[in-house]
Amino acid sequence: MPSHRGMGESMNLMYLIRSLPGNAKKLFALSLLIFCSDSVISQVYKYIDESGNVVYSDTPPEEQKDLAPAELPDLIIQPAVKVEARVGANSSDPKEAAEVDVNIIQPANETTITPGQMSFTVAAEVTRPLARGEMAILMVNGQEFGRSNMNLSWTVDNLVRGEMTLRVRIIDRENEQLTESEALRVFVRRPTVSR
Repeated sequence: MPSHRGMGESMNLMYLIRSLPGNAKKLFALSLLIFCSDSVISQVYKYIDESGNVVYSDTPPEEQKDLAPAELPDLIIQPAVKVEARVGANSSDPKEAAEVDVNIIQPANETTITPGQMSFTVAAEVTRPLARGEMAILMVNGQEFGRSNMNLSWTVDNLVRGEMTLRVRIIDRENEQLTESEALRVFVRRPTVSR
């Protein structure tokens, strides 16, 4: 009787495998191959070839048949990270979008741009991804400098000597302001020419 029971269990396993959709069968076969491969390829040899390269192989080189298998560290497997859905991320309905806040993270407040420096980068961060239709606008001295909905980074060039006030504003698809960063000052220095 035990042989019939074992046969029934293997038949159930075969039925289960056959009933899996195509991609699941491939995944199961790959998992089985990886699981079994540890016993099949259990020895790895490490040696240095004639060019001075370190080589790892499942067979030792012809001239070193008595080479001992290499000591390899155990694999470290990290558990998957659970990613939580963010409210409002990529939402098409602005009413679903969570509150957003924006800060300029580069340059620091009251940075001095030295003579010879022709441009600088302004970078901002938001507290959540911008929803569809939302935009970040870099304001320089109260004037719109550039818009972005993905990369919150702008290069400011054609610098004129003096003080610049920077802000980043977040707007929705109707161009209504959702939030604005605190003002940040940058000082641009240029060489003076004596007459």
